[in-house]
Amino acid sequence: MLHGSNYTAPFSDALLHAAWIHGSLDSDAETPTWWHSHDPGLTLKKSRIQIRCHDDSFELVLPDDPETVETKVARALTAFNSENQLRVLIQQNPEGGRLVDSEDRIQLCVRLVRSLAVEGL
Repeated sequence: MLHGSNYTAPFSDALLHAAWIHGSLDSDAETPTWWHSHDPGLTLKKSRIQIRCHDDSFELVLPDDPETVETKVARALTAFNSENQLRVLIQQNPEGGRLVDSEDRIQLCVRLVRSLAVEGL
């Protein structure tokens, strides 16, 4: 199985899944589970925006027609530390030669989903 190419179990991001459960996000987002490792993310039901978890941030992947949602996304992200319109940075501090989260990543994701949902996304 370690070297095979046919896997029958779904993939999931543990942090996105924890945010989905802890935040009771099932009314706004689909369960963050997928069948192909190249298709990760927590998908918002209305807009089909995906939230992907990276080492230092959450990335927003917009649907094929981003013009319809860009203004709403920009409004939703005003309350977050964002380096650009599509990436929400996670506060981190150096510890033991590496960066460690200094804020609750799961709660940040819950707030992000709720902020996007308020904008109708």
